[in-house]
Amino acid sequence: MTATESPTAAWWQTLYDRPIGEIFLERPDASRLEREIDCLTELLEVQPGATLFDQCCGTGSQGLALARRGFAVFGVDQAEGYIQQAAAKARDEVLPAVFVAADARDYVPPKMADGGYNWGTSFGNGLDEDDHLRMLSAARQALKPGARYVVEFPNMVCLLRDFQAVLTRRKTLADGTWLVVRESTLDLHAGALLQRWTIFAPDGARREVDTQVRLYLPHELRLQMERAGFIDVRLLAAPSGRPLGSADARCLAVGRVA
Repeated sequence: MTATESPTAAWWQTLYDRPIGEIFLERPDASRLEREIDCLTELLEVQPGATLFDQCCGTGSQGLALARRGFAVFGVDQAEGYIQQAAAKARDEVLPAVFVAADARDYVPPKMADGGYNWGTSFGNGLDEDDHLRMLSAARQALKPGARYVVEFPNMVCLLRDFQAVLTRRKTLADGTWLVVRESTLDLHAGALLQRWTIFAPDGARREVDTQVRLYLPHELRLQMERAGFIDVRLLAAPSGRPLGSADARCLAVGRVA
C-alpha cells in the first residue's frame, strides 16, 4: 500500500514501524553512536547535568545514550510506537529521560533546555518550507538564551554529485529477514528528493511508501536557521565536526539562541 492510497494515514504513520526502526534507526556499531554523542556534546558546549532537547528523537538512541552520560533529556517524535520503545528503555534503566509523542513542529518541552539537536534527516521532510521553519522555531523556543542547536542533514552538494538512485538494505530480525528497497529520483523543478520505499516482510507481504525531502543546499539550511532566529550559524561535517567540505556526505548546521 502506498501512502497516497490511504487518505487517513500520513506517510510517517505508514513508514515508521518496528522493522524500519530496527533497520535504519538502531546503530549496529556502538562506536558510531559514541562518535555522534561526542560530537553533539562538544558542539553544544554542555556538560553532564545539563538538560537537552532531542527533537524528532525516533527510538531514542541518542537521547538514551546522553542520559546514560548524565544529561537530562526531553525527546519528542510523532511516531508513538518509537516513543513507547524509548520510554520503556528509560524506565528500565532508570534514566533521566522523558519521551513524548507529539508534533515536533509545535512541541516545546516544559523546561527550557541548555542545548538541542535534530539528527537524521527528520528536518526537511515534505516540501513545505513553512513547516520546516515551524520546527526550527519550536527548537529555538525550547532553548535558553545562549544555548546551541544542531541540525544534521544530507550535504546536498555531495548527494547530487554522487547521486544513488537505489539503496537496498537487508536485515535479519527476530521474525525473519526483511528487505527494504529505496528508489530515489530528483525533482529539480520542485527542489525535492522523491523516494519510494518498498518493504518486503519475511512472510512475503510488501508495502510501498512515498516520501519527499527538500533539497536544501548547506547555505539554504543556514538561511532557514537564521530565519528562525538562530545566530552565528556554522556549517560542519557530521559526525567529525570539522568544517564542511564537498566530499562530506552529512552536514551539521550549528546555531545559537541570542
